[in-house]
Amino acid sequence: MSNEKTYVPPARGVKPFHLDMGNSVVVGPDDDLAAKYDWLKSSDRDTAMGSLSLENRRCIVLVPGRYELSATLILDTEFVDICSLSSNPADVVVTCSAEQIRIKQTAFDVHLSNFTTETSTAMGTNMGFRLETGNGGSGATTTNATSTVAGTNVGKDLVGRYDSINPDDIYDEVYLSAGSVVEGWYTVDTVVSDDEITVVETLADSSADVDFRTISHRSEYRNMRFSTAGLVSTKIGVDSTYHYSGLWINCWAEGRAWQCSSGMHLRGRYYDCEAMRQQCWCGDTGGTISGQFYRCRGGDWAFGGCTSFGSDISSDAVFEDCTAGIQSFGLGKTVAGTFKRCVGGANSFAGFTSAIYLPTFSGYAEDCISSGDCFAGGHASAVNSGEMVRCTITDMSEAMYLTGAFLRHCRLVISGTNKDCINIVDSNSKLYNCTLVANGSGKAIDAGSSLNVVAAHCRSNLGVGANVTNLLTGSNVLTGAAMGIEDSDIS
Repeated sequence: MSNEKTYVPPARGVKPFHLDMGNSVVVGPDDDLAAKYDWLKSSDRDTAMGSLSLENRRCIVLVPGRYELSATLILDTEFVDICSLSSNPADVVVTCSAEQIRIKQTAFDVHLSNFTTETSTAMGTNMGFRLETGNGGSGATTTNATSTVAGTNVGKDLVGRYDSINPDDIYDEVYLSAGSVVEGWYTVDTVVSDDEITVVETLADSSADVDFRTISHRSEYRNMRFSTAGLVSTKIGVDSTYHYSGLWINCWAEGRAWQCSSGMHLRGRYYDCEAMRQQCWCGDTGGTISGQFYRCRGGDWAFGGCTSFGSDISSDAVFEDCTAGIQSFGLGKTVAGTFKRCVGGANSFAGFTSAIYLPTFSGYAEDCISSGDCFAGGHASAVNSGEMVRCTITDMSEAMYLTGAFLRHCRLVISGTNKDCINIVDSNSKLYNCTLVANGSGKAIDAGSSLNVVAAHCRSNLGVGANVTNLLTGSNVLTGAAMGIEDSDIS
């Protein structure tokens, strides 16, 4: 059966930016942008504009020009947005020479579009845009203490019920406090229904009641540029103190961008976004990628890559038509995401470079291209248990070790001298219509002990090793039943 996940296509589910000029204020380069923001967010505007809400937003509208801030602009109020009158973000530049951070967002629901944040040469390590919307952020949270979890739930997942959950909201975090639970934010496990959320945490004693607060991340960033004025070594285009989330469309960043600290997640949806400096997109950080990426680009060591080990890629992650340089897409880590039509440089997609950091690949890859020791190839203790369809891998230095993996219509070419192309670790792997090119005394498929494989309609230059028994040799004919899948899946 296929491991592929089905997701909403990029063209659907993305609403256009809406600007209500009646609830907006036009600002020019000579105006005090921070003062205008404070004026617009004030409750004094409620009489004329109505109370701020998801359906009733306000917006700062920037005319073309360069905006020099005297201090960091802090976006601390939900539903107050900033956009520009120009469709070209280069026409509107917001910068600040007095502070390391140009714009800082602490509110959970802010829309930004069509302008540039720019770092300055006057400071050392500085950034154009920083998110502080997680633990310690000052944005609004929704408190619903309509019910608590009683002690009868000891040893079970905590379940919070709310009267006012919007089924369209996505709750990334739930805040737990009181009782014996360690106070803090916890990742939502599943949304059981419109009014029930299950949280990954259990009660330790029978006397604890737990209050719940939920947080929803709905921010949107469209056609934004996060510039470091060409200085990329120590500058940061986009930074976060906690998880990333929200909707990002056609955003471009210089310097370090979309990186995660250990324990953080790179979440959200990203369309046509680009960060080409080394180690962007959760590279070199030890975080986790769990977002969805469509037509996004990164440089070397991107998307969980690094020089030695990168970041995990969870089963929730989706990459379609994405490209990156060498050692990208989860170097030396656990990779369980879905990849379609993606291209990675050498040793990408759960790539291997060091026996200290052994990768695993359990995801789904379709029409992907890489080279070297990728997809958890290169070491006997690395594990590929995933599914690969029409993937091409060249210049492999060592065999790819399969444990219950399924490869179809793939082409694998090894360059290592006298090396096997594939080495099976159990008797549960399957190959269909693959081209396997081994080297010297190596074999197309081999094993360290007597094991079985299901391989049909495959082409190889050096055949199968003595330890391998192909269950589909001789008069056996390939069928869906023999492969454990539907016939339509292998056509």
